[in-house]
Amino acid sequence: TETLQKLGLCAPEHLRPVFSIMNPELTYTLPAYQTACGIADMMAHVMERYFTNTPDVEISDRLCEGTLTAIIKEAYRVKQQPDNYAARANIMWCGTVAHNGTCGVGREEDWASHALEHEISAIYNVAHGAGLAVIFPAWMAFMAEHNPAKIAQFAHRVFDIPKSEDLEEMALAGTARLKHFFRYMGLPVSFKELGIEHPDIDRMLVSLRRNKGELLGNYVKLTMTDCREIYRLAL
Repeated sequence: TETLQKLGLCAPEHLRPVFSIMNPELTYTLPAYQTACGIADMMAHVMERYFTNTPDVEISDRLCEGTLTAIIKEAYRVKQQPDNYAARANIMWCGTVAHNGTCGVGREEDWASHALEHEISAIYNVAHGAGLAVIFPAWMAFMAEHNPAKIAQFAHRVFDIPKSEDLEEMALAGTARLKHFFRYMGLPVSFKELGIEHPDIDRMLVSLRRNKGELLGNYVKLTMTDCREIYRLAL
């Protein structure tokens, strides 16, 4: 809190339970906004693994896509019926699959969007899932121009965007559909909607460089100039 740093700790052997019992009924009274934040974070944890340049990963591609489509389907049900046991149980199960490593088997993962969001949470004290709902579409819009293939596949397989030879157009259409979903769930998709009228991008970049170095992510290696552009796309 003194240095306003939000940092991840990667130690699965210590942080992941060997066995757990979870009761979906205990999530009934979670506020709708926090439910939505959790859903956005689950999706982000899958997408950080999904957006990869690793070839020939059809099985884990389908695992990611199936988990994402299940989250979206159950999110609509939970939004309309907060005490729907089956929907809550399925979302809880999705949360497990999203981050127990299954979706990332055999793939190079990205994690740039999480790092970009951590600076927002650290400095502006916003909910992590809400910050991800702002950053991930901005990251995807940037990637639509620089490496659209996997974004276009996501658009087609998760949001039913028709196939086209114009992969950038497909990618942007999928990004727009994702933003629409987040908005339906009551989440922000821009800094302004997050309550940050004039974000200090320079300050976030200084902290990002301190915490992560000069390059970020793997799907496209992002320079600090690239990161600035993604923050700008989130305005």
